[in-house]
Amino acid sequence: MSQDMVRQEVEEFGKDHGLIHEMIVTGRKVGAGRAFYASLTHSEELFRRVVAMVEQDPLQAAQHALLDAVAKGVTFENGVYRFFDPGTPLIILRDIPVIREKKIMSRQEWYQGYNWAQHADVPQERLLRVPVDGSFNLAFWNQKKLLTKGEAVPSSRIVAAFLAIMALSTGKRLLPEHYMRTADTVSGRVDVGEFRAEGFCVGIYWDDRCNVSVGLAAVNKSQTLAA
Repeated sequence: MSQDMVRQEVEEFGKDHGLIHEMIVTGRKVGAGRAFYASLTHSEELFRRVVAMVEQDPLQAAQHALLDAVAKGVTFENGVYRFFDPGTPLIILRDIPVIREKKIMSRQEWYQGYNWAQHADVPQERLLRVPVDGSFNLAFWNQKKLLTKGEAVPSSRIVAAFLAIMALSTGKRLLPEHYMRTADTVSGRVDVGEFRAEGFCVGIYWDDRCNVSVGLAAVNKSQTLAA
């Protein structure tokens, strides 16, 4: 009888189109689209990690995903970094225990309510140029001209994930005196950098201003949407 009850619950859940619709609507708000659900459908490992994040302490689950990415390491060839991005939202990455213990990321709260700070990506390998050669001391639209046809401006989340993984896997704190403009915007363009002893920061800088300390990063376009 207990088996019949379980079977009935499964069938009823599968027919609950209203709940499924709500899930898709909520997912859309944080950037989960067709690619995310396709990956979830065809990857038991990804599905298992999502279930774990729901059932466990989200910060502990995020830390496990981050440390798995760190274990994969970072490579550098022909000016391009290759790393595994766990897709962790910026506001979660900021509060992961190992990030706080190692003072990897400054704990700022000003971006807490923005969608781009809450956005999660599908875990995946990424190729990143940090910085793009010649991108310092230029306005944003002139910096974008330096991107190749296959590149886009990365989100602040991607740049932050890279800096954190690079620091944890190699001990190197890149961009100690510089910031990278990203695809995210508020009143100005969101930038990430100045990775010092207390951690790197997330700030804002204007698109039309040139600064010797403000450059641009680039990510493979097939891995993200250009801004």
